[in-house]
Amino acid sequence: MSLVNAPVLGINLKQNKNTSSAGYGKYYPEVARQKTLTTRGFAEHMISHGSKYQLEDIVAILRMFSTCLPELLAMGIGVKFDGLGIFLPYAESKKGIMKAEMAGITPQEIVKAIHIRFQPDSTKLDNLAGPAFADRCSMEMRNVIIVDRLKDPTTGKVTEVLRTEVPINTFLSENYNGGTSNTNANQNAGGGSNQGGGTNTGGNSGSGSQSGSGSQSSSVASPTISGDASFAESTQVSMSGPDGAEIHYTTDGSTPTAESTLYSEAFTLTENTTVKAIAIKDGESSEVATKYFYKSGNPGGGMDQN
Repeated sequence: MSLVNAPVLGINLKQNKNTSSAGYGKYYPEVARQKTLTTRGFAEHMISHGSKYQLEDIVAILRMFSTCLPELLAMGIGVKFDGLGIFLPYAESKKGIMKAEMAGITPQEIVKAIHIRFQPDSTKLDNLAGPAFADRCSMEMRNVIIVDRLKDPTTGKVTEVLRTEVPINTFLSENYNGGTSNTNANQNAGGGSNQGGGTNTGGNSGSGSQSGSGSQSSSVASPTISGDASFAESTQVSMSGPDGAEIHYTTDGSTPTAESTLYSEAFTLTENTTVKAIAIKDGESSEVATKYFYKSGNPGGGMDQN
């Protein structure tokens, strides 16, 4: 049974683009993850449930927990939290050995790493193991994830470099009503259009942004986020929008609002960053434009087409 007044867990759909997979072309669920709380943020959440303890006391206990848990695990001692699960240490091996090789062997020769793993409590109906935890969550469908991928020509490694989140209803409307999805409609500033699910075919690794929802439900056009999506050391990011509109943006992946940073001039990125922006004119906000910037040793590489 689902929890009464349980927090809502968003579920997105992402298309399998692995041509060698039996599920190629199908859409599969993934959790719409929100921000990660800090120790203090978690303590504040605990306070919100009603606690006789002071915030600083809870923070101190949590910090002690983060010190004591690894200490115990480093001695091979598991730690169980009733109703939640057990933290346990596991060894990752470098290699297996035969009986004849055991004499004189040291742990450093055979242990590659020690991992901390969490084993959910599966002794109760309200446990945190798989299907039972899903039953505790109040879930709702959110977005379709459209992915651009960058293929390193040297290593052949394919990495996601742009994730555009399109509301499911918008995605269905565009496809079922003969409209054009945003990944087909947005022109890339490098000279080509984005084709078929966000793949750039313009010869430039993507200097234009993609809107958060294809056809605009707002009368204000989304801003354009420009800059090399793939870069070696740094890249300059600039934005443009409708005449008379203010552009507000974020660089932590969160959804921008009127309270977010006001764009005034180009800025420099040196790390992998998700930039999201909105245009605001006469009190009305545009759809969110999103662009992912990826640090790579191959700034001139094109998008993978497979």
